[in-house]
Amino acid sequence: MRRRSKPITNIDDPRYVKALAHPMRIRVLAMLEEQPASPVQLAQRLPDATLGAIAYHVRTLFNLGLLELVATHQRRGATEHV
Repeated sequence: MRRRSKPITNIDDPRYVKALAHPMRIRVLAMLEEQPASPVQLAQRLPDATLGAIAYHVRTLFNLGLLELVATHQRRGATEHV
C-alpha cells in the first residue's frame, strides 16, 4: 500500500486539483461530508459505480490527506474501514 502523502493544506497545491479531477471523487467527498461511510456503504448508495472503483477513489482521497479513518469494524472475517 502506498504511503500517505503530506496532507493538502493549501488550495494552490497541485494535488488538490488531482483530487478533484474525477467526478466520482467529488461525489464521494460530498457523501462523506454528510455522514461517515465505508466504500461498501458508498457502493450501495452509488449503483452506477463498482466497489472497486469507489475503493480506488476513496484510497486516493485518503492518501492525499482529504479523508480520515474514523472507525474500523470486523465484517465476515474482513476489516471494514469507515
